[in-house]
Amino acid sequence: MYKRLLSIRQVYGERGYLLQKRHWLRTIISLVAILTSLVLISGCGSDNQAADVIPTPARVGDIPTATPGITPSATVALTPAATSASLPMPTPVPVPTRATTAQQPSIPVPTKAGAAQPTTATGSTDRDIVTVWIQVTDSCKQALPGGTFTVTGPGVNMTTAPTSGAGHLTIPNTEGVCPIQQGNCSTFFVGCTSVNLHVPSSGTAIYKITIARTAPGFGTNLSFAVCEGGSACPHGPEVATVRIASSGSVSATTLNYYPDGVSVTWPTNKSAYSAASSDPIMFHEFGIGDGSIQCDGDHDADDYLTGTPGQHCDSDGDKN
Repeated sequence: MYKRLLSIRQVYGERGYLLQKRHWLRTIISLVAILTSLVLISGCGSDNQAADVIPTPARVGDIPTATPGITPSATVALTPAATSASLPMPTPVPVPTRATTAQQPSIPVPTKAGAAQPTTATGSTDRDIVTVWIQVTDSCKQALPGGTFTVTGPGVNMTTAPTSGAGHLTIPNTEGVCPIQQGNCSTFFVGCTSVNLHVPSSGTAIYKITIARTAPGFGTNLSFAVCEGGSACPHGPEVATVRIASSGSVSATTLNYYPDGVSVTWPTNKSAYSAASSDPIMFHEFGIGDGSIQCDGDHDADDYLTGTPGQHCDSDGDKN
């Protein structure tokens, strides 16, 4: 470098020599400063790396491992042997097993056997019941589906299920007199429904069965009346009286008021119905027409007949 400066001095003169000398001195100083900075940065990086390492406290039973920047003596100080003399050993927390887990107390569920059995006013239970069968027809032999009945008596106030059947059918093997006196719910189910009534523990229980809703109309029968004999029923619907003895025997009769007030009690060919499926309680509902067949010609409620006028069809006593 010195020879190069001498050659520069000879070529550029004294001033050029000084300028070049100053340039090289600055270059050397800069290089020295850069090298010094690199050395300092390298040292600081090593110190910071050692300072940034935060030793994890050793747990009892852990195997110590060598960590850069931490001396062996510091590592040994964190071993269980070094800490057991000054720190108490932690007591293991017992983990409850399934066998020791507290069991929820079971809630007893009452069984059907332990439930109180409902009783009627006469002291009978649900086992002391009898099934009473009902069948409804039109003014002659056709059984009517879709009608309902109200049943009242000791401990009972209910409406039956609708009478069964999908169509209006003639009850087979019946007598020729209309309305028929004998029904059949044992082998022929159209127009039938039933109700379970309580048997009294003593004496006789009396129940009333009344038409609640007539069967829906069909054909020329636009609807049905709640009585038999005409399209008007000013004296009310038919009512059956059912008597049940403590022995379980049943006897029933049906009272009908014609439109003119004359009454009839069915059956007329025997004392009573037994209300068994083979001998149901009989109801009859007269078909109501469009007014083309009249009873007395005054165009009132009794003049909507669907058949030949009967002798009791006049509801207002003005028959000509």
